[in-house]
Amino acid sequence: MRRREEAAVVVVLGARLRDREGLFVARRDGGVMAGERFKVVALVAAVMCLCNADRVVMSVAVVPLAAKHGWSSSFLGIVQSSFLWGYMCSSVIGGALVDKYGGKRVIAWGAALWSLATLLTPWAANHSTASLLAVRASLGWLKGLLYPQ
Repeated sequence: MRRREEAAVVVVLGARLRDREGLFVARRDGGVMAGERFKVVALVAAVMCLCNADRVVMSVAVVPLAAKHGWSSSFLGIVQSSFLWGYMCSSVIGGALVDKYGGKRVIAWGAALWSLATLLTPWAANHSTASLLAVRASLGWLKGLLYPQ
């Protein structure tokens, strides 16, 4: 390598990294390995994809549910909006939880619990309308925890 290339410093996500054989190996100040950062970014991206997929599922599933239970179009609007009842309340609380416990824990617990709420949605729809609205509101509340990170 030429001397100039050896002295080159690359800035990635605000961290100064040295280039050795084409790979970003470690911060100059001995901090977190760059590979760990990219792993965290990849996991957060996967959770975001899961979050958006879970959010869209009810838009698709509500059509057969409405036909099965005889729901009106106005009640379909209530079912769809029940997600937002919880979602609008949780951003500030999510930010406080991130400050207290850290983003990794909040994202992990949020993803696990909103996946459980998504799993419970068909049961709730068959059980009662109140339980469906409660599960949808809790799903919105749990998904609101993701974005204040």
